Amino acid sequence: MYNELKNICETACHSNVWAMITAIATCATAAVAWIQLRRINATDSSRFLLELRDSFSEKRRWKIYCAIRNHDNEFLKSNDASVDDYLGLFEICEVMIDKGTITVNDFKNFYFYRLEYILDNSFILEKLLNEKAAYWRNISKLFKRFPELKEEYYKTPEQILFWEKIEDE
Repeated sequence: MYNELKNICETACHSNVWAMITAIATCATAAVAWIQLRRINATDSSRFLLELRDSFSEKRRWKIYCAIRNHDNEFLKSNDASVDDYLGLFEICEVMIDKGTITVNDFKNFYFYRLEYILDNSFILEKLLNEKAAYWRNISKLFKRFPELKEEYYKTPEQILFWEKIEDE
């Protein structure tokens, strides 16, 4: 009986040692995988930001940005489809922020000023307020992320209408 009990204890002890070694190895593997995943995510986020920069810098979009900035509304009116395309990039930015592909801080550091130019352009605001305004839900969400914009750009009738519209959504 003693020998049987001794064998059971030795077997249990060996099993516990192997279980502990397995648990430690599993934890170490998980830690290494987590570190690698964080590096991959940081690399992907940087890659997405560079691709976004390239998208905003394309010649046709650059012209729209300059026209918005310079209040060249005649140019904007004659390039309506390109304006939609430019605004669509902000829709994509909101989706990327929402999915965690890029951070709000990264967007703010690189593209916040472009939102200011949009809010300062009556043609663009009228476009966002027109009968197709329902199509611009993501850009509205993006503006809502930055309440400080409302503090600065709540002066003109178009700006006031814009903020009231997106608050109702």
